[in-house]
Formats: sequence, structure tokens, C-alpha cells
Amino acid sequence: MPEPINYNFEVRVVIFQENGIWIAQGLEWDITGHGKTTDAALENFGHTLLGQAIVDIHHGEIPLAKTPEAPQFCFRRWEEAEYQGKQPKSFVTPKETPDAFIISALAADTRLAA
Repeated sequence: MPEPINYNFEVRVVIFQENGIWIAQGLEWDITGHGKTTDAALENFGHTLLGQAIVDIHHGEIPLAKTPEAPQFCFRRWEEAEYQGKQPKSFVTPKETPDAFIISALAADTRLAA
């Protein structure tokens, strides 16, 4: 049996507030998470990224290969935001994920925008 492919994702995430909701926006991929707190937004971002990767695998694609990067205004927000640090997140790969794939972690460099 071949060795499973292990996917570890590293992404920059800018977190900002709009209309009272916190938004965690990835830069490498146009994926977002929302929440009442910055932690909730980042957690939801991770689940959305993981979900997209699983959908891609299910359809025989390389995870996130066809997901575009964030809009340019997000990169500008990143440049102006305050560094929050690298926040490693671990996820349990759902049982629906094919055995040949392991999606084990997300490392997010985060910045908080005013």
C-alpha cells in the first residue's frame, strides 16, 4: 500500500471586523471564516479551508489548487495590520477523506487589522 499523501497548509490570515462580525481572510486562498470573536473567526476559517481541501480531494483534484488568492484589498489590509503570531491548528481529518490523504495541520500567520 502506498504511503499516504500528507498535506500541511501554511497560510497568511488577516482578521478584521465588518458590521460587528469578525472575518478571518486567507491570502493564499480566497477562503474566509466568520465569528463573534477573532478566535471563532480563525477557527471557522480553518474548518472552511479543510472542507474545501476535502471537496477537492473527493473530486480528484489537488487540494486548493484551483482556489484563487484573496482580492488585492486583503493584501493591503495585511500590510497595514498588526502581527499576531503563528497559530498552529490541528484538525481531525473526517472519515470521508480517502485513506491516501492526510490533512493534519494548518499554520496561520495572523495579523489583526484595525
